[in-house]
Amino acid sequence: MMNKMGHKSYSVLGWSDGAKTGLIMAINYKSRIDKLVIWGGNAYVLPQEKYALHAIRDPSKWKLQTLQHFEAVYGNELKDMWNKHCDHYIKNLDDICKNDVHQIRCPTLVLHGDLDPLPEEHPLFLTDKIAYSELYRFPRGAHNIHQEFSDEFNKVVSNFLLDDSY
Repeated sequence: MMNKMGHKSYSVLGWSDGAKTGLIMAINYKSRIDKLVIWGGNAYVLPQEKYALHAIRDPSKWKLQTLQHFEAVYGNELKDMWNKHCDHYIKNLDDICKNDVHQIRCPTLVLHGDLDPLPEEHPLFLTDKIAYSELYRFPRGAHNIHQEFSDEFNKVVSNFLLDDSY
């Protein structure tokens, strides 16, 4: 798509499943990705993460604001779609790109909220395996740091993307 739009290279930002997509793009399109910014993502799935999905499987038990947001987008299909997503995650996703992240060569900023249910093991693994990576932590942040701490998030990401010393 970016090629069709005339962009030969670009930076990628990804959150959660979008972070996984960003990792895979940086692995597969090395010459096109200038910089990568990811948060709330992982290259593999731990058994406890699969187990934790059971706690959030029923959308009716979500926070009302979260439920309303998703229902506005997905309507009556939300419960069925979410259950299919959970089933796929539990049954099929052990190794997303664990053995390939070392191939990423673009400067990479890994952001992590210390209160994120996503285990700390994931951002530490990514910054260990990706050559030109750095970790920025939000001590009071959870999974949605871009929403909770938008000013700090935007400043950190902008500084990283505009820094041409890489």
